[in-house]
Amino acid sequence: MSEGLTIAKASFAKSLKSNQEPAQLAPLDAAGRGCFDTDDAKLCISLHLVNLPAQGLIYFEIFHKDNLQARAAIIDFSQVPAALRQKSPVYLGTFWEPQSHVISEHYRFVFYYQAEQDSAPQLLGQYAFCIRPPKDAIDSTIRAVAVTAGATATHDPLPAPAHFAPDQAVYLCMQGDLGKGTLLMVQWDRGGEGMAQSITLTKNQPNLKFSLYFLPDHGWTPGNHLATVFLNDQEVGRYPFLVK
Repeated sequence: MSEGLTIAKASFAKSLKSNQEPAQLAPLDAAGRGCFDTDDAKLCISLHLVNLPAQGLIYFEIFHKDNLQARAAIIDFSQVPAALRQKSPVYLGTFWEPQSHVISEHYRFVFYYQAEQDSAPQLLGQYAFCIRPPKDAIDSTIRAVAVTAGATATHDPLPAPAHFAPDQAVYLCMQGDLGKGTLLMVQWDRGGEGMAQSITLTKNQPNLKFSLYFLPDHGWTPGNHLATVFLNDQEVGRYPFLVK
């Protein structure tokens, strides 16, 4: 048993002190989520623990929506001296270094205590956080998307065919406002498999016309296909096309 192991308080932080308490707190939004920026290399959290047990471990998972991003153990209490376990407060800190900073309000740290290797983990707490756009970023929106067989030099769509040939590239011509830090992603269905193209904006691009295209290495399989466009973690739309 955890003998009452409790997270008395969890604090999001930009950095941690040597004793793992917050050095620089991260701001909170109106919903109480910790807020991080797209240029924060480490997203930190500090836990104030009480009633530390003599054995077992704490591990955490990080989710974006329902997608697991990371999992790790952070303390094995059997390795902690008894004198330290009886101190108060005891801080335990950890951090996440995301490979890409996708702007979203739907992240969370989830912490568990596991008393023994084969025992079921106990949920200690979960704490929501967000990655927010840069302060100077414009709002991102896609106003128009066209599925077609090509684009002009100014990224206007060429006439769309009734269907595409297996060896023909499929273009998506788009227009909209893209803010600094925004992730634009297209998920191409290629007959049961998927291929993603993504671009992260390094500056604001208002009223931008642009195009992306894709052709699988071995061509399209005949049948119905789909291109799905995302801005950050929000789906913009699904755009079907037929290959014959």
